[in-house]
Amino acid sequence: PIAIRYPRGQGVTLDWQKPFSEIEIGKGVCLRKGKRIAALSIGIMANPVKEAIDNLEDENTDIAHYDLRFVKPLDHKLLNQIFQNYEQIVTVEDGCIKGGFGSALLEFAARHHFSVPIEVMGIPDTFIQHGTTEELFKSIQLDSQSISEKLKDLIRR
Repeated sequence: PIAIRYPRGQGVTLDWQKPFSEIEIGKGVCLRKGKRIAALSIGIMANPVKEAIDNLEDENTDIAHYDLRFVKPLDHKLLNQIFQNYEQIVTVEDGCIKGGFGSALLEFAARHHFSVPIEVMGIPDTFIQHGTTEELFKSIQLDSQSISEKLKDLIRR
């Protein structure tokens, strides 16, 4: 079985009418190279993560960005490379923190004995009020500005 999740809101790609390209199931991609911190996003969160990194100006060369594309199966080969090459990892998802993408990464790290610090950003296990996607992301610190602040904090550590 396979599931495609369509998020609320509007798309951001202006020239979306392109031919399909085949992607391998379970394979992530590197969207940006960096030196110290790896930001791992899933789904639509690639856009605010990219914007957050772009907003960091001088510090953005420290941050790599990977779009994992799949929660199941995880890209074990890519994750092994990430865990071996970065000092810190942050996951960003528009799903629940508990039992979501970030949790899967924590399990992967534990199973393979990686000790790289991992910060998980996502939807907290609390009631979220109604609002626009932008309002809700801002209220739970998943907007690009909040992601930038988290990345700045990780750079300072």
